[in-house]
Amino acid sequence: MANATLKVQNQPVNEQLTALLEAQQEVSTHESLSRQILSTIARNEKDLADLRRVDSELPTLNSRREGILADIAIGNGSQQKLTQIDQAITTEQEALATLSTKNTPKIKDLEATISGLKRKVNDLECQRPPLNHKLGRAKAAFIKSEAERIGGEYVTVAKDTLSKMRQLIALSNIYDKCREHEPAFASGNEFQFISLPSFRLEALKEHSHGSMGWLLEEVVLTSNYPEKYIKTDMEAELERLISVGVEL
Repeated sequence: MANATLKVQNQPVNEQLTALLEAQQEVSTHESLSRQILSTIARNEKDLADLRRVDSELPTLNSRREGILADIAIGNGSQQKLTQIDQAITTEQEALATLSTKNTPKIKDLEATISGLKRKVNDLECQRPPLNHKLGRAKAAFIKSEAERIGGEYVTVAKDTLSKMRQLIALSNIYDKCREHEPAFASGNEFQFISLPSFRLEALKEHSHGSMGWLLEEVVLTSNYPEKYIKTDMEAELERLISVGVEL
């Protein structure tokens, strides 16, 4: 859940959503930069290793010179061979010196570049916790705002449900007075109360009541259907039915 990416489609734009999308973009940019720098460090370290690695014949030449000197010491060597190997060693040393002169500035620049890049990585690592904290708070704020928005819709639906329930009860009472042998379609305790749970949201705060935190005080019809509702609701329904031509 912590690493899940929050995707919002067909979502009304609000302050919390804007802040969340900005926080997500900040973290994404931070992660992208971190990956880029780490990749650059790896590439520079490979270049540095290639520059430091020198394929030289000098060890082999020095070994051959030792053999020639040993031969001379026991009377089997040749001064000419010694001169030739010394010239070859001098040539190799000069080539290595030239290469070193050429590569040393590059090596120093690469070393400095890598050092600077690693400091940037450390700086980015220090920025990661506050960015993640900001993102977490932005997610929580957005989700809370969504809950508040849905909570407002929940209250509207609850009120509409109560209104329809009262209308059905009124129709049932009217029906009960004009039926002959048909049973009423609502009777007894089946319609005497309706309850919906509340939530700890500002959108529902003024509508919740009681120790159980039920939603909307008028929704909770305890024990008996209130007499005031019976009269007013029946009058409203009778007026509506009469208005469409029903004679009652």
